[in-house]
Amino acid sequence: MRRVSSVIVSLLTGVSLLSAGASVALGASVDPSTLQPPPPPDSRCHTAGRQVICDTVLNSFPVNEPAFDLPCGTLYFTGTDLRNGLRFYTDGLMTRRHVTSRLRGTLTLSPTGEGPYLDLSGHLNWWSWWPVPGTPDDGIQTNHGLDIRVSGPGIASGFMLSGNFQPDGTVHGHLTAFTDESMELLCTALGA
Repeated sequence: MRRVSSVIVSLLTGVSLLSAGASVALGASVDPSTLQPPPPPDSRCHTAGRQVICDTVLNSFPVNEPAFDLPCGTLYFTGTDLRNGLRFYTDGLMTRRHVTSRLRGTLTLSPTGEGPYLDLSGHLNWWSWWPVPGTPDDGIQTNHGLDIRVSGPGIASGFMLSGNFQPDGTVHGHLTAFTDESMELLCTALGA
């Protein structure tokens, strides 16, 4: 009986310590308006040691919005652009940011979304850091992943940006998007 009591007391003590540790690990909430630059609306910010970390979500759901121009007309995008981010602040000033993005949708030459369409996708992430913390610019950025790929009849990998994009301009990857040839491929695939 004494042994069962010891086990129960040990379990309760362990659960108490884990609960206390979890609340310390999450840190205290921080008012996003006190940070420079402030994170997007609805961000959740909390202390984490000597810094503040904000969880951000920026989702958009465009419908027939102009995307970019081709020789045969303007492409219109309908789909989703889902972005999750982490912002890191020290002394209230942003020093780093990490964003992951998932882009999916269709492209047409019609402002109403009718007619032939092409599929567009992207799965990428990027890190930004600020040599001067808290400045409003976009910082220095490194991108990784599939920035954009358009799929459709006869396109194959003819319209794609994917790889590793460094701040010094060094790029390793597949870079066929936005060339004259790739733009003509899209026009042909759309029957224009």
